[in-house]
Amino acid sequence: MYLESITISGFKSFPHRTTINLHPGINCIVGPNGCGKSNIIDAIRWTLGETKTSLLRVKSMDELIFHGTERRPQKGIAEVSLKFFNNGVIPIPSSEVVIAKRLHRSGENECMINAKKVLQRDIIDLFESANPQGYFLLSREEVNSILSGDPSHRRRTVEEIAGIATYRNHKLNTLARLQRIKMDIEKLENLISEISAREVKLRSEARKAARYENLMSETGYLRWLLIENKKKQVEENSRTISSMILEEKNITARIKEIEKSIISIMGERKDGEKKGREIRDRMVVLEKQESSLRERKGNLKERLDEIVKEKERITKELIEVGKVKSNIEDKYKKTLSCIETQKNELNLLPELDRSLHERREKIVEEIKVLQKDEASVKENLIATRTIIESNKTRKEAVLKELKKAKGKKKETERELEEATGSYEDLRLPSEDIDNLRDTLRIFEEKRARLLTYMKDAISDEGFVKLGSVISPREGKERIVYGALGSLLSCILVDKLEDIYFWSGTRRKFIAPELLSEIDPDPDYENLSSFVKVKSGYEDIAPILRRFAVASDIKSAIALRKKGVIYPIITQNGELLTHLGILEVGEPGIKLGKSKLERELADVEREIEEKRNTLNKRQNERIDYERNRALLNIRITNLRKALDEMNRTIGDLKRELKKDIKLDTESSEKTLLRLKGLIKKKEEERKELEDEISNTDRMFEERRKKEVEVSALKNELRFLKRERERVDKNLYEMRQNLSAVIEKERDIRQNLNEIGISYKKITEELGNLKKEIKEDSDRVVPGGITDLFELEREIERARHLLDSLREKRHSLEIEIAKLETRTAELESKGVKRPNEPYHVDNIEERLKDYERKIQSMQIVNPLAMKEHTEIKERLKFLEDERDDILRTKKIIEETIKLLDGQARTQVKDAIVKINKKFNDTFQTLFQGGEAKLVLGTGDPLEANIDIVVSPGGKKLRRVEQLSTGEKTLSVIALFFGVYKLRPTPFMILDEVDAPLDDANLLRFLSLIKKRAENGQFILISHNKQTMESANYLYGITMEEPGVSKIISVRLKE
Repeated sequence: MYLESITISGFKSFPHRTTINLHPGINCIVGPNGCGKSNIIDAIRWTLGETKTSLLRVKSMDELIFHGTERRPQKGIAEVSLKFFNNGVIPIPSSEVVIAKRLHRSGENECMINAKKVLQRDIIDLFESANPQGYFLLSREEVNSILSGDPSHRRRTVEEIAGIATYRNHKLNTLARLQRIKMDIEKLENLISEISAREVKLRSEARKAARYENLMSETGYLRWLLIENKKKQVEENSRTISSMILEEKNITARIKEIEKSIISIMGERKDGEKKGREIRDRMVVLEKQESSLRERKGNLKERLDEIVKEKERITKELIEVGKVKSNIEDKYKKTLSCIETQKNELNLLPELDRSLHERREKIVEEIKVLQKDEASVKENLIATRTIIESNKTRKEAVLKELKKAKGKKKETERELEEATGSYEDLRLPSEDIDNLRDTLRIFEEKRARLLTYMKDAISDEGFVKLGSVISPREGKERIVYGALGSLLSCILVDKLEDIYFWSGTRRKFIAPELLSEIDPDPDYENLSSFVKVKSGYEDIAPILRRFAVASDIKSAIALRKKGVIYPIITQNGELLTHLGILEVGEPGIKLGKSKLERELADVEREIEEKRNTLNKRQNERIDYERNRALLNIRITNLRKALDEMNRTIGDLKRELKKDIKLDTESSEKTLLRLKGLIKKKEEERKELEDEISNTDRMFEERRKKEVEVSALKNELRFLKRERERVDKNLYEMRQNLSAVIEKERDIRQNLNEIGISYKKITEELGNLKKEIKEDSDRVVPGGITDLFELEREIERARHLLDSLREKRHSLEIEIAKLETRTAELESKGVKRPNEPYHVDNIEERLKDYERKIQSMQIVNPLAMKEHTEIKERLKFLEDERDDILRTKKIIEETIKLLDGQARTQVKDAIVKINKKFNDTFQTLFQGGEAKLVLGTGDPLEANIDIVVSPGGKKLRRVEQLSTGEKTLSVIALFFGVYKLRPTPFMILDEVDAPLDDANLLRFLSLIKKRAENGQFILISHNKQTMESANYLYGITMEEPGVSKIISVRLKE
């Protein structure tokens, strides 16, 4: 297993997506200070679960996101992806494992394993199961912290080796759970005490309820008798109403006669009014026409004003376009003049070009002569060497063997090409698998969103609820949720205007301007000390301060009596409201989830299908990797054979050269003479090549001139097109101006026509009004007086009729009330009386019973039922308390047993570490002694000191050594631990800085030895460290605040 690649996007100084491909062996990251090298290490730390801001070198987590520069905006998301090669160490059935993590500026985190959303704890657990040691990260800060005398860092290392680091975390969680159990026991004791007191109180209330029921039964019996007497009185009044009904009929007949007289009078008036209505209708039509013409006239005037403005605008634009056209014409003429100048210069070049070509051809001919002379010299040299060969037979044999070896080499190369071709044919496109993974990730994200929706109850999109910005402190959930209850669903708004136009279902809103600030009362605690409020929402604090907190119900009642008017919540979650109502029990909501569940089922089905397809493709890829590995082996073997052939051919060539010797004095003189001649010719040839180079430079200048002319021609074409475009716009504007002038003429003509029509309608209206006045003067109001008298008589008759109806209605209401009271008594099971009583006697007895009932004050009618229920609950709580006490005892005994095992493991780990530590120390210091010393007291809490003796010196604490010796000692400790528990990869951040040359060489030698079976990621400025690396990665910051990889070098 090793780290294959790191992909960073939006993290710290890496705004763009940057991928660093790593390899087994030594990987070295280099670059100047402040360019972002250590940010890569921070990215690895953060992705693998580190959450401490101090170790990530930030003050808050949002500083991990790229914060922007003067030229670049800030990013909203930081994302880091680590790809591991998995050889079965990680318990996932895949050869590649991708761990990814995203951080949003809002604070949300997303963790993924192979594109599947997981929790951060899942990533930590995955690497703990693969290798409990995880990975080593050693930096100068880590070295300094180990050497600072703080025993916690040394203890953490020892506990990780001993395998009890996880145990310590589990122990802390168990102790917290034990503390919660103790608190639960205390709450149960308090609750049992309260319920016992309530059981005594309910016993007396049950007896009181029995007396109350008897009195209520007797009171109902007397009320029956009272109702029967009142019914008799109502029957007498009914007979009176019957006589009134006869009188009502006579009044109705009189009203009908009067109405007939009114109809005859109204008929006479109707004929006179008919003509008036016809005239008025005509006036309405004319007035509408007049209003329409007036409105149309106004619209035309407005349109005329707009057209005049449009005309002025077009005229201005015509002037501007004319100026633009004039500028383009000037520029066009200048460009044309420049082109003519350049053409004149280029016309001079052909003559120069021809002379240069002629000179070049002459130089080439001279070079050819020299080459012929050189060839003849070489032929003479070959002939001389042929003459002095002394062992022609051996030479021919060697040549045959050489030819045979070359033939075998070609055959091997052909096999290698075939194998390589097969290797390339086996390549499978990985895009399909990546696409399937992306699709699967999308569906899993959708599933996560659906689960979130189902978890969240009913949400209001675009609004923030009170429950989403507060969180109870540990162990205070019952108090907070019991107090706030339904207020948790209140929607927070910045100002009241945000809710004026709310049109949804009924909701509760909280606005800062509705909350008045109050000072905390020192006599009691308020809810704000039990709640953590999300940053930016501190203005809701007045709501929390309006809830007082008491230890139990008795304390709450005492606070209420002292004058506390706010709601009071107890430590057990009971709420005493400001109205005096006591609320107990667990708050809860019920959500309808059928639609979400159906959608979640569809998404789950899609995820299963995509996962099956992905598994099938991955199996195909595993087969491909297997075949690819076999071909790799075959290619390696063929390359080895090819190297062997090359060595054989080299040996044969060396043997051939060895046999060809010049051993005569005359051959040596001839060879020296030829060498001198060749040297002279080479010098002549060099001079000619310099002249050719000068000629080429002149041709290059000509090509540049031609490029300039071409650019000017392009500019000329552009200016022509621009001039044509301006001419076209000028023509269109003139056309538009003509159209606007034509519209202006039409509108003025329409205004004149409307004025004439408006004048005619005004005259006709005047005539009609005059005619109406004349008709009204002719009307004689003869029957109006009689009509008024008849209407007054009808009004008097109707008043009398209304009074009779009111009396009858009141009696009907009285009867309905008696029937309602009768039905109520029957529904309560009160029997009708069989014996008659006097009315006065009944009322006296009824009043006496009512006084007795009133003197009993508040009576609980369910007291007996509640008494039975509370006795059962008291027994249940006592049984639950006994179970929790037994669990507490078991947990305490288990912690004692595990502490004993952990102490033994720490001692054993010290012994094992000391052996490996001492061996590594002796390697780095070429002798000496080193060990960890466990202090006195409990091994789980005792200090751990580092004692060393470099180069035969006395044993002393590591703090007393020089800086280089300290660093080398800590490196020896870490590498000793590495021997004991090898890790997938080790990260060393500038730990070689304090080392001198000798110590650095020993350190690098140790790394090279360990790198044969591991992976090292180094950050360094040291040249020797860079030279020892297998792979180099250069980091730079060409733009301030933005890191960039500029080079990656593979060292063969």
